Order: sequence, then C-alpha cells, then structure tokens
Amino acid sequence: MNPERYLALAARYAQEIDLMQEYSFAAIGIRKDRALVHATNKAVRVATQRRGISLRVPLSHAEVRLCRKLGEGGIAFVARVLANNEWAPAKPCPNCERCLAQRGVVRVFYTMGRHQYGSIKL
Repeated sequence: MNPERYLALAARYAQEIDLMQEYSFAAIGIRKDRALVHATNKAVRVATQRRGISLRVPLSHAEVRLCRKLGEGGIAFVARVLANNEWAPAKPCPNCERCLAQRGVVRVFYTMGRHQYGSIKL
C-alpha cells in the first residue's frame, strides 16, 4: 500500500469541492473488505455583512463523515488542499481521532505539506 497515492486521491476529491475558498478537506478510506469510500467536510454558505460576500462554514469534519462509512479495520487518508492546489497540514483533531478509534479504524494518514505525510496508529 502506498499512502502517498491514496493521499493524492483524497487531495483530488478536495480540489473538486466547488465552494473552495482558502482550503478544502477530503478523506478517503479503505474498508476491511477493500472497498474505497470518501467524504468531504460538510459546509454551508453563510452571508456576511459585506454585500455579495459569503463564507463557507463547516458543519462536520470529513473524518467524522468518513468513519460512518469505514468501520472496523479500516484505514483513513485525510488531505487538506490550499486554493493553489498545494497540500497543507491535515492532522485530525482529537475529536475526529476519537471517533475514528471508536469505529475501529486502525490507522490514519494525513497530509503535512507538499508530498509529506504523517500517520497515527489508533
């Protein structure tokens, strides 16, 4: 298994988000049965006080949405992509780590920068 290959795929999903502003998140996972699943941050557009300007506000993290699909023995790959298509740090927050661990995910790989990644064994 090549983690960089799967992180690149997650980054591609993140780039496809049409509401992208400064950055976008996406996560993919390999289930125990080898099926590939993916999720992105769930977000809504919120109007600001400045006319014609709206912001994307996240409602749930991609990792939490992914863990619902992964299940026992899965492996997660999380990517953050900047507006210029560069990888950025995407280490899961403590709440997402806890959710993934409770669902039985065994390992999480995440982007740290251009072609750099880290991992957490859960």
